[in-house]
Amino acid sequence: CSPSRNYDLRRWAGRPIEHVTFATLNPRCGINGVEGDSHASVDDRRRLGLPASTAALITGAVRWSRGIVTATEIISDGHHFTLGLIGYDGDGRKFASATVQSVVVTGHNATVFGRGVLIGHPLVTLSWRLDLHDGGDPGTSDTLRLRLSDGYDSGTLARVTGNLKVH
Repeated sequence: CSPSRNYDLRRWAGRPIEHVTFATLNPRCGINGVEGDSHASVDDRRRLGLPASTAALITGAVRWSRGIVTATEIISDGHHFTLGLIGYDGDGRKFASATVQSVVVTGHNATVFGRGVLIGHPLVTLSWRLDLHDGGDPGTSDTLRLRLSDGYDSGTLARVTGNLKVH
């Protein structure tokens, strides 16, 4: 199975970056590139100890404290469909999501789980957890925290520019 679409982010949150292409899974392909669903099944989430997804729409391109920038697009119907893209550039790391396995929204807060890769190290697949808070418009109270399975923890980052939306 091959990716259905590529995203070329030559400008990310208003800041020029080197050429990075993110690939999304073909809807016919499974988590491991096998024909089937392109999201984690309920059984997969249970086996991994992940919470069941809720209905969600999360979007935003934001520059955070310490010069960290993110691009986020996640959607879930809360039942059978969870798909998204996370891009993270900061602290000497460029990280891209490969799959979104679970997203839980409570009010203006979201916790998202998935798998991804460090750009430049495509053979290293990491589990990740993203905690988000939508502080409303114009986004001055938005926060983000990214944790990776290699021990990286961004800590809670405060928004500098941009706007994060959690619905």
